[in-house]
Amino acid sequence: MRLSFTQVISGLLLPVIAAAATTPTATTPTTAELLAKAKAGVDFTGKSEYKPEAYAQLAALRKLFNVKLGAPDGYAVNAAAASKNKPASFKGGSRRLTNAQRLRMGLAPNPPTRRAPGYRRQEPSPVPPVTDLGIALGTDSEGNSLGYISATYAASGQLSTTSDSSSTVQFSVTYPSGSTSPAGLRVEMTNAPVAGAPLLALISGRDNADDTMSLGSWNYLYIGGAEPAGTVPGSTPAAGFTSVSSITGFSPTFETDVWTLNPTTGTLTAIWTNPDGSTIPVGLYLQNGVLYALADPVAFNAQYPDPLTPFIWNIVPSTPPPRK
Repeated sequence: MRLSFTQVISGLLLPVIAAAATTPTATTPTTAELLAKAKAGVDFTGKSEYKPEAYAQLAALRKLFNVKLGAPDGYAVNAAAASKNKPASFKGGSRRLTNAQRLRMGLAPNPPTRRAPGYRRQEPSPVPPVTDLGIALGTDSEGNSLGYISATYAASGQLSTTSDSSSTVQFSVTYPSGSTSPAGLRVEMTNAPVAGAPLLALISGRDNADDTMSLGSWNYLYIGGAEPAGTVPGSTPAAGFTSVSSITGFSPTFETDVWTLNPTTGTLTAIWTNPDGSTIPVGLYLQNGVLYALADPVAFNAQYPDPLTPFIWNIVPSTPPPRK
């Protein structure tokens, strides 16, 4: 029997209404509270972490709740600047709320920024730096092509793959000349799918219990875009504007300057810094057409059993497309 649109929406709203009935109504709910209620009405469980139909349901509920897409609570993106991939301007003049602003809103202070143990800031090179420019070609562990990085985000706000080499994201990375394995690099998407979020970033997953990546944990990271302020090498997860917050309305933390490059092969790898300052390498993987960074792929695959394929990320030189 085919259900009508009204019946479908009514079914989605039942758990939301139930949750709202137990919530005090003395104050106007925040965007985060409305999103939490909308999320409660969507079933994200499945064999794959990425479930397009669930995001379609979430979008319908967001519309009913009049939840606006874009930056999370406390942020006001400058659309004119974002359209040119320039740093967005935010309330208060910084990329995140000040501690005073957070306290006035009843939020906890910002977490301190720590550097990873033994981290030393990279000194300027005496010779001109090298900039590599190209598109990303993915291969599996046996060298078989897994496609290119699409110039359109998935409904979750994470990067996905495409077989069309003419519809891909262009990447730019600069590193000291002569370096054999430069680390802590910042990678820019010169034609980023979301304006205002041009930096290639690791972004905390939707259902993570916390921001700690470790062996034995199925916690996962999206690969997407983040605001130009970014995070410095070795810093802990930060709040801010990302492709995920822009597309879904959720507000995950992220890190940007996490990339290590093999200049000979163009291969990118990444290291995540946990909230306690410890670091862990994360591998890149493909599931259901979208990209993840994982510390323990076995634990992740036990939670989401659809096929999981290692994704070796290679930057292949190409002619850069016009900047938006």
